[in-house]
Amino acid sequence: SGSYFCVNTQQLKKLICRCKSSINNGFQQLGYTTIKIKPRVSFCLKNSLPSVANNPVLSRQWTVRTYLSDVLAQQ
Repeated sequence: SGSYFCVNTQQLKKLICRCKSSINNGFQQLGYTTIKIKPRVSFCLKNSLPSVANNPVLSRQWTVRTYLSDVLAQQ
């Protein structure tokens, strides 16, 4: 979804056989940060995964990430 991407950590965890903290740490080391602003997360999920965005239980399983320099540029 533009400069954002959505990650289902639980599914990724099963796919690559790594723990959640290892996955999150890997993204952080690559320079990606989690978007914590709820309206922006909802917007990204609706644009990229509309069926997930309309289901509150499923949408909580996803995180939206962006490259750290993109966040700093917006501020």
